[in-house]
Amino acid sequence: MDGLSNVLGQANYYYSGAAFTSALIEFDSGENWHLSGSQIVSSSGVNFFVVALHEIGPSVSITTTPYQP
Repeated sequence: MDGLSNVLGQANYYYSGAAFTSALIEFDSGENWHLSGSQIVSSSGVNFFVVALHEIGPSVSITTTPYQP
């Protein structure tokens, strides 16, 4: 994606009309994700699970912004 820091992951959502059909979620390999204890974190200590939830949220209608297909 953009390398170290800034963008950790991104999601693209696809619709057919107003109907949600699929999602593509990607994580930035430039973040050097690694195992630290029992967690996967980036080189700056960001938890992978938190990033994943942030990206997955809109695909299951959890969002902080108004819906706009």
